[in-house]
Amino acid sequence: MVWLAEVLGEPWNYGESPERYPLNTGRLRAVIERVTQEAGWGRELANVKGQGRGLGLAVHYSFVTYLAAVIEVTINAKGQLTIPRIDVAVDCGPQIEPDRIRSQIEGACVMGLSQALFSELTFKNGRVQQDNFHQFEIARMTAAPKKIVVHLMPPAGFDTPLGGLGEPGVPVIAPALALAMAMAKIENHNHAAAVWRAVELSKKWPGGHDERGRLAPSILATPGRQTPA
Repeated sequence: MVWLAEVLGEPWNYGESPERYPLNTGRLRAVIERVTQEAGWGRELANVKGQGRGLGLAVHYSFVTYLAAVIEVTINAKGQLTIPRIDVAVDCGPQIEPDRIRSQIEGACVMGLSQALFSELTFKNGRVQQDNFHQFEIARMTAAPKKIVVHLMPPAGFDTPLGGLGEPGVPVIAPALALAMAMAKIENHNHAAAVWRAVELSKKWPGGHDERGRLAPSILATPGRQTPA
């Protein structure tokens, strides 16, 4: 991670002291193991004629919070996407109000899906063309996940720094969704181009960058393709 940050010209650990805010790979591994166990990672997905199903996994660290997500998708013969379930494992250190943590992550899942599938800013003559949410869309109830399950990791104690929760839940969603769609075979899906931007970005920059070059350390994993019968 240190080497990658140096190569890409990014400040290590977001400019924070690694002694005060260390990157703990054990905690990173723990959220991956927890979410894959809870989501049944690697399980056989029953195929329904004309439908593809897939699972996607991504993991992220920022604001001293470690988070991993598994997304399950179904895509029918017309290319319509549904998301039966998202599992998210969160290690944010000491937990003051667990229900608030869950609600933050649930909202982050919806915002992450929105950015991957619907939300887009375009410019003309130096001005943003979208002026409100009727043009910059957020995922509505029909497109939202049918179920979001948040798994809170037990904190080691209050000597661990408190982690943030507003932002860390968002970056894992697009890459996990892209992998799930890839496993479900999405050639005819009308949102494929938007989601594949996340895939291509991850291929170009191990660890992931956004379009402005900011580092967002996420990883992708593949459980094996599930194709329509």
